[in-house]
Amino acid sequence: MRRLFDILAICILLGYAWLATRSQGGADDPVWQRAKARGVLVVGTDFGFLPFAQLDGQTPIGYDVDLVEELARRLDLQVEWRQIGYDGLFPAIDPANPNQVDLIAAGIIQNPAEAWRARYSQAYLDGGQQLLVSNTNPITQQSQLSGLIAVQLGSPGESLARQLFSSQRIANSPYTEIAAADQVVRGFADGAIISNLTALETNNRQQTRTLASLSYEPFVLAMPITAYELHNQINRELGQLHAEGWIAKLNQKWFP
Repeated sequence: MRRLFDILAICILLGYAWLATRSQGGADDPVWQRAKARGVLVVGTDFGFLPFAQLDGQTPIGYDVDLVEELARRLDLQVEWRQIGYDGLFPAIDPANPNQVDLIAAGIIQNPAEAWRARYSQAYLDGGQQLLVSNTNPITQQSQLSGLIAVQLGSPGESLARQLFSSQRIANSPYTEIAAADQVVRGFADGAIISNLTALETNNRQQTRTLASLSYEPFVLAMPITAYELHNQINRELGQLHAEGWIAKLNQKWFP
């Protein structure tokens, strides 16, 4: 029985490999063809994932909503939003799913474990850990920091702080990330290690600046493995949005 399951698993993997190879070999991208034919990009999201996607009454709003609708506009497509629970997002782009969507967008961090059924766009946002200092602090190097480092206890920022600094220099109050940044703004700590999503808020207010980027967590859009042409189109437009400064303005809007 186990051998039978092994054979079935191998057949499934070979099938997905055939789909990927076929799409790379120049066959029509079925996802892109369907989207163009109906003039609509079907996008799955989780409307409970702030600030990326939420509902204002019946109207979708959020960072990813703005981003996807602008991408679709540039591709001459409308957007049909579908509510999907977060755990169901990747199954929704599985080529074997009869209710397959064209794209998923819900604050997704690139996950190599899902690469067998997903194509990832280029990153549009980094959620990694940043070392912040006050905007008035003139230092230019991490080695010049000599005082306390504020972190949110139990966070990835605390783990990084313990790798980089002595425990005596880590502020031990139970801060949130925004409170850790506030310690820097008020002069109670020399630096803070927090995620870029929180850092964007205080940086955009010109209260802090990023001294060093300590880790990288790329936020991406994902689409079915067969969607090679949609992937190319999305990446081309994302590159243009970055070049135009459109993404920077989006960051200011949703991380004010």
